[in-house]
Amino acid sequence: MADKLDDLNKDEEALEEEDTEGEERKEEEKKAKKGIKLVGPGFIKIILIIIGLILLIAISVTVSYFVTKSMVEKPQIESTYESTTAKLEPYSTWEPGEFSINTADIDEVHFISVKIALAFDKNNTILSSELDSRKAQIRDIINIILSSKYMRELVTTEGKNNLKLEIKNSINNILKNGRISDIYFVDFVVQ
Repeated sequence: MADKLDDLNKDEEALEEEDTEGEERKEEEKKAKKGIKLVGPGFIKIILIIIGLILLIAISVTVSYFVTKSMVEKPQIESTYESTTAKLEPYSTWEPGEFSINTADIDEVHFISVKIALAFDKNNTILSSELDSRKAQIRDIINIILSSKYMRELVTTEGKNNLKLEIKNSINNILKNGRISDIYFVDFVVQ
């Protein structure tokens, strides 16, 4: 029976050792899991926040750069224009009068009132006489061109520049003693 008791004691000791080993393994697994938790969802959130902040800073810097660059370039363009116009010799001008006419808009009536000056070389006195003799013809050309325009064409700078070019080319087609160099809008109102 003593042998049986010894065997039982040995079995109990073996079981206790196994339990101790099992507990140690469980503790080691818990420690390993805790280490993994450091790299778990919380850690990933922190990394994503950091990446997001870096991207936000990069985008802000890029946008600031382009906005600053565009603001700096605009005055250079304006100063170039001013220096170019200041160097030109003044032209003589001839005014065919004031024009008040409806635009070509059908859906809504719009009215245009324009005072125009035709610019030409100041040394060309013959052209000045020709313009006087063709006043009715020139006024007719300008009236036809103005009445063919829609309001949306006349309210933009590009539209006004196109109108100047069209008037200048149409008048130059009838002149024999010189050319119109430019068209000036002394007054320009669209209602």
